[in-house]
Amino acid sequence: MYNSVLAGTSSQIYIPSTDAKRLKEMTISINNNARFSTAADAGSNLNVVGVVTGLLPYDKLKLEIGADYSTLGS
Repeated sequence: MYNSVLAGTSSQIYIPSTDAKRLKEMTISINNNARFSTAADAGSNLNVVGVVTGLLPYDKLKLEIGADYSTLGS
């Protein structure tokens, strides 16, 4: 069992963001961060599936929310 928080890169963030989602616009992402090291302590692959959607109906003011599901592969 792992006692840590896992975070994987899913996108780059620019402030202010130029690509925030509009109301009901949705993005689904699938990422696989594979390890190619043969070292015994290199760790497992990280698989991430995420979804992001817009919450506000305005063109000048946007807000989005998202969630990721992360799992360690072999």
